[in-house]
Amino acid sequence: MSTHTTPRTILALIAIISLVSLSSFVSADEPAMPTAPAESEQFAKLKSLVGTWQGTGGKEDATDEERKPITVTYKLTAGGSTVMETVFADTPMEMITMYHMDGQDLVLTHYCMAANQPTMTAQPSDDPNVIPFKFSGGANITTGNEMHMHHAVHTLTDNDNIQSRWTLYINGEPDHTALLKLHRIPADG
Repeated sequence: MSTHTTPRTILALIAIISLVSLSSFVSADEPAMPTAPAESEQFAKLKSLVGTWQGTGGKEDATDEERKPITVTYKLTAGGSTVMETVFADTPMEMITMYHMDGQDLVLTHYCMAANQPTMTAQPSDDPNVIPFKFSGGANITTGNEMHMHHAVHTLTDNDNIQSRWTLYINGEPDHTALLKLHRIPADG
């Protein structure tokens, strides 16, 4: 019987040591995952939007003929703690808005094609199907006079139809409100 160590024996020992080390990472002594913040009713409504939506968008006072076709997607990410909204996907105008809880507040950060990132906080609403957001700061907005989205209001008219209004500010004043009228596209096509 040979007493020298073969490469096969060394690999087996490495595998056993690796498994023992890995099991220590999964042990009950390890701290639990952090608890997610309490979810608001408004955030639950936003989560219900997951999927693809199509419709039209344009200035709020535009005629139906002046509105342009638009597709918006909503997706859960970050373990279900964030809703990601994508508008104008795969174009130079693509914009992302991330919705999540910050403690007890529902907030959004809008990653705008204007190269800024306004943050808004959801406001109380008497209508559970209306979610108003108000500007609360942001990145690359130093004086508030820069062009940026300042207000947003999402109205869930029913499970398959929503309207979103986004108010653009320039020089500290409202310039116009964009209106998106969207309907849900069934998951099967």
